[in-house]
Amino acid sequence: MNKEFEAYKTALRYAENAHRGQVRKYSDSPYILHPIRVERLVCHYAPELYDDRINLSIAALVHDTVEDCAISLSDIRSEFGEHVARMVRDLTHESCFDANLSKQNRATRWAADIEKLSKANLDSRLIKMCDRLDNLNDMPLSDPWTKKYLVESDTLMNAISHGLYKVFADYEQIKDRILNANVR
Repeated sequence: MNKEFEAYKTALRYAENAHRGQVRKYSDSPYILHPIRVERLVCHYAPELYDDRINLSIAALVHDTVEDCAISLSDIRSEFGEHVARMVRDLTHESCFDANLSKQNRATRWAADIEKLSKANLDSRLIKMCDRLDNLNDMPLSDPWTKKYLVESDTLMNAISHGLYKVFADYEQIKDRILNANVR
């Protein structure tokens, strides 16, 4: 068997086990479908000849495990290596690592996340943008939180999209769909 395929299957099983029993907030679908969709989007946007595509796929599959499950960054590092752990660290809310920040209001925590992500490498920013695309596609257009989430997404996408113009263009289409649906 191909070594990369085995690594992919390991990451998929890891994410499935970590998210077992969790469901998506708006659709009640099994949570594991979200990281799978994010990984597919990442593969869609990543260049065909990308030299570290497997680690990008693995990080996309496990991107929410530290934030939403009983998984530590050390666990990710031990299982998948430093590069994947660094991406997952970039993608995890900073308040998960900073007890003082976790006590601050949402705006302060959000500003810390944006600052961190704006300095992150291209891989981490690509995964985050794909995460946002999937989240927005999963949210009901009529829910008031969707518009607030869209405002936050706009700030984030503008801060981290440098070098990822196709993803940003697709985000703009989703944003227009949401805004136009809320006008009617």
